[in-house]
Amino acid sequence: MIYTKRFLSQLKPLFTISVATVSLMSLSTPLLAQPNRLGINNSNKIQIHFVPAAKPTLPDNGTPSTNHGTGSRGGCPYKKELPPMTNLTGSENLELTLNAHPTFWVYVPYTQKEAVSGDFSLQDGDNEVYSAHFQPPITPGIVSISLPPTLKPLEVGKTYNWYFNINCSPPKFSEPPDSVGGQVQRLARSGEFESEFKTAKTPIERITIYAKHHVWYDTLTELAQLCLKEPQNSTLKQAWSELLSDRNVGLAQVAQEPIVGTVTASSQLE
Repeated sequence: MIYTKRFLSQLKPLFTISVATVSLMSLSTPLLAQPNRLGINNSNKIQIHFVPAAKPTLPDNGTPSTNHGTGSRGGCPYKKELPPMTNLTGSENLELTLNAHPTFWVYVPYTQKEAVSGDFSLQDGDNEVYSAHFQPPITPGIVSISLPPTLKPLEVGKTYNWYFNINCSPPKFSEPPDSVGGQVQRLARSGEFESEFKTAKTPIERITIYAKHHVWYDTLTELAQLCLKEPQNSTLKQAWSELLSDRNVGLAQVAQEPIVGTVTASSQLE
């Protein structure tokens, strides 16, 4: 088809206007979405109430004796001004996860200058199914360690024990570590949970659903990750503090401690 010069000269301004309009729309859309990435601002109020499962939940499978460290073993210094090493996951009412490779959280009151090394172990009865060495945190705070995705998934309904150790003395002294431990049991996703979870539109709505269905590991991990993404968000800080201080959780003593992040682990057994 052949167009006359007069027709093309009339078409060119229209085409230019169309392109300009599209360009402005493509630039303005991301800018509108930028100010609040998570949809959580400092004026919001978040309430997450954790609902513990009815007991008994887990069988007696050699439960680790305590979720608090001694704060004075293995040459680790006693720090009167700080809480003792504390397990945030795996103690009574806080044992359940939906994740095949969950994340474990511990408050560590020691620095790299005070702690030589750390060890993590996951056990199925008398069998160790995963272990790792890790570098202690640079500063005191709440740290996490996750099971690697290459590890065989946790079996639904089975109870596993885990241990988190901090060594403050060189190996040649053979002193026992400061240690905490807990349990973890993976649940199957119920139809009710799936139905509610599919309708959740925000990260906080998803966390609230985890909490309602007794799933502490995932409740804590999802909220901690939000806090790490937006460390200056006062609304998230308040939600974190209130969740740990909940009477069904019982972790008020570490509710104000900083979330440091993930420790660097080197796998020893998978």
